[in-house]
Amino acid sequence: MVQLEELTDSVEQLKARLLRRSAVDLPNAENPTSSPSKVTERQPESYWLAVSSAEVSLAPQPLNIEADAEPEVVLQTALETLLAEPKKVTDNVTTIPTGTRLLSLEVLPQGIYVDLSSEFSQGGGSSSMTTRVAQVLYTATSLDPEAGVFLSVEEQPLDESYPLGGEGLVLSQPLTRDEFVKGFPPNLLKSVED
Repeated sequence: MVQLEELTDSVEQLKARLLRRSAVDLPNAENPTSSPSKVTERQPESYWLAVSSAEVSLAPQPLNIEADAEPEVVLQTALETLLAEPKKVTDNVTTIPTGTRLLSLEVLPQGIYVDLSSEFSQGGGSSSMTTRVAQVLYTATSLDPEAGVFLSVEEQPLDESYPLGGEGLVLSQPLTRDEFVKGFPPNLLKSVED
């Protein structure tokens, strides 16, 4: 019985890898803007939301992670910190739904592949969807701000065929900070760019 379960798990992991690798065929993936394997000497951060008056901005929170850790380990820790129940030590908030889990993270030459649980696509309007994508994108690229992110939910890439949430936020893959700045509200990035 244990061998059958291990085989089933191995098949599922192989399917997930093949799905991520097939995303390389997406437009723009052939010529990535950077290579995540060229990690800069940056401190990893998780990105939360700061609300003041009617303005929402991204608020980076530095993380203490061993400097010699592999990029995948560092980014996995940063994303898991972001997805954990927020601690009330600051006034920062999140629009990422409670219960959202990081299912997998892989750093490849063509980009950073982030697969989240189905909770990520539930609840909230377009502003909520936009801010949660920004939180994940900026956290995943905290070591390499030029990297592209391939975001999926339950192994389903988020794109024009499979938009995010009920209001259908359409994302182009890979997501980059530059593309996000062009396509979404500028006040969201105020604190990051200052």
